[in-house]
Amino acid sequence: MRISAEHADLRRKMNEFQKYIEDQELLLPVLERDGHNVEAERAKLKIERAKLARLIAQELDFITKEAV
Repeated sequence: MRISAEHADLRRKMNEFQKYIEDQELLLPVLERDGHNVEAERAKLKIERAKLARLIAQELDFITKEAV
């Protein structure tokens, strides 16, 4: 299946966002263990996960439209 340029751009953004989230999920426990207060970063990460979920929903829309 060939995807549109817009869909490919969305997929790149999703991949970058997911990598960022995964990196933060690894970093925050280390910072917390070292005594840093990471509550603000955890709250931000929660928002970032919600943004990623919206991007995934957009991709699902692209896939559905491209399949027709």
